[in-house]
Amino acid sequence: MTKKQNMIPLKDLNLANRFLFDEVMEDPETHRDVLSIILGKEISILKVNQTEKEGRLSPTIRSIRMDVFSMDEEETIYNTEMQEKRKMDLAKRSRYYQSLTDTGLLEPGIPNYNLLNDSFIIMIMPFDLFGYRKYVYT
Repeated sequence: MTKKQNMIPLKDLNLANRFLFDEVMEDPETHRDVLSIILGKEISILKVNQTEKEGRLSPTIRSIRMDVFSMDEEETIYNTEMQEKRKMDLAKRSRYYQSLTDTGLLEPGIPNYNLLNDSFIIMIMPFDLFGYRKYVYT
């Protein structure tokens, strides 16, 4: 099969599709609105909003690719991920993403970890990851 035969018509996509999710969230106002709805509070203007942001520390360490990385005016960091398929490593994957995100936030020699930015990893998925019949886990 050629690539063209594998293409799904745009009308058949939903936000769980990586392409459409990235395209929609690339708009900072839309992403801010989605964050406000999910977190239940007003989010300030996004200073940074980047889709498919790569986090790489070294060629010998596994890199990450965040679906949408953003930072608001208060320098709170948001990593918004769309997870279409159930995988058993999502909790530990989010931990790894958090650690690599935090790594670049402090200058060398800064002894105070309280200076780390507030940050959120938001995983949107069309299934109940932990099976407790909740819509939101924190």
